[in-house]
Amino acid sequence: MKKLSICIPAYNRPSELDQLLLSIVTQEYKDYEIVISEDDSPERAEISKVVQKYKTLYPNIQINYHENKFNQGYDKNNRILIDISKGEYCFFMGNDDLICQGGLESVARILEKYKEVGVIIRSYGSFYEQSSKVNEIFKYTNKEQYLPPGPKSIAYSFRRSVICSGMVYHRELAKKLHTDIFDGTLLYQVYLVTQILKTKFVVFNPEVTVLYRCGGIPDFGNALKEQGLFTPKKQTIESSLNFVAGMIKIAKFAGSQNKEIFKSIMKDIDNYSYPIIAIQSNRNKIQFLNYVFSLVRLGLGKNIFFYIYVIGILFLGKKIMDKSIKFIKEILGYTPSLI
Repeated sequence: MKKLSICIPAYNRPSELDQLLLSIVTQEYKDYEIVISEDDSPERAEISKVVQKYKTLYPNIQINYHENKFNQGYDKNNRILIDISKGEYCFFMGNDDLICQGGLESVARILEKYKEVGVIIRSYGSFYEQSSKVNEIFKYTNKEQYLPPGPKSIAYSFRRSVICSGMVYHRELAKKLHTDIFDGTLLYQVYLVTQILKTKFVVFNPEVTVLYRCGGIPDFGNALKEQGLFTPKKQTIESSLNFVAGMIKIAKFAGSQNKEIFKSIMKDIDNYSYPIIAIQSNRNKIQFLNYVFSLVRLGLGKNIFFYIYVIGILFLGKKIMDKSIKFIKEILGYTPSLI
């Protein structure tokens, strides 16, 4: 059995997938398989060619390529990847993101060092066009954190697992947790965290293991469960609100037996709600404020930081706010803890 299954849900973006695969096969660490599930996208033929290229060039690397008969959607496609994987742990990657050199080795070292690991939450960098020009670093600690199972770990890990790239899960545990009740949220990875951490430890890795590509056009809303919630090729106000509603739905499920978990998750989302708010800051002021009021109606806006972000965007603008937040994180070396 391989230690890691690198799981890639593929939908369009064949050139970006090519770059991702190159970032994997050039890793020094080799105890992995690559598992790709193509979700009936218009560019299936191009994706297949990219995969075949790597199978030919790297015959010693195990590449498992699967094609869905029809579009299953992001959440179900993740379950398919878990089902067809064979590694001890699933290392998920967005099909347009990249693994940093040494990223796999960093994860393997953690798995050797700690016992009873259910989830590894990565640090990551973001970039726009050139991966050599990292725009911002996202890390939640300046040293490794090995946290025990339970409500505190679930609440702390919830929001920090929204970006799927670099997230690592114990495969057998993830497989036992299969459910379709969150299909259409685009947040199946968060649901897995809330359930696995009931019984297993989580490790926060301060090393940047993956790079997240910014500025891409969202390609969700084609699958039946996503239709009406997300609009392909557009970042509409409705899609942003539906995404937040999905987060809250999973948070309520996680806290169904312990209300403190839900309260803690919602407080954390509020305190770090800047990306949620800023994603629609390009709208005119009336549209933007209506969006903010809709977020409040969903349950956000219970803490002061939410309103600091709104006022900052309105009076300073997104660019200045982005630079200010980035500056603070660079000075500290990690994202500050907001209580």
